[in-house]
Amino acid sequence: MKQSEVQYIKKLGPWGTYFSTLKGFVAIGLLYMPKNSLNGGWGFTIFAMLFSFFVTYYCVIKLVEARDKIPNGPSYSEICLVTMGRTGKYIVDVFIFVMQLGFVIGLSYFAITSMKSVVDGIFTVETPIIYIGKEFLVLITI
Repeated sequence: MKQSEVQYIKKLGPWGTYFSTLKGFVAIGLLYMPKNSLNGGWGFTIFAMLFSFFVTYYCVIKLVEARDKIPNGPSYSEICLVTMGRTGKYIVDVFIFVMQLGFVIGLSYFAITSMKSVVDGIFTVETPIIYIGKEFLVLITI
């Protein structure tokens, strides 16, 4: 990319980033919600969603309070470095890595099974999922 093109790229601000992330997580949740609701039952699903909401809300409030007490608006790792030391920082970094890895694996699995359904439906064959997975890896590395 040329330097003249780089200056025209508009980056997302904090609110744009927030809504883009929220949109992605809500879309993923909506794709999995109907099947999970049938498997777990509607009562359990509603209870689990409300419980998850309150736990998430409580954790976000605690993180904001911790951030306000530490200057320069730190990241999760920096908050843990101040509150729990170097060991806490490493533990949080590992958990963030594992969480992001879980998102990548979950989305990859969803994409692969969706591609398998399309291929099987179009060609009326039962394609082994390993072949679709290999093709998916080729597509995302291009």
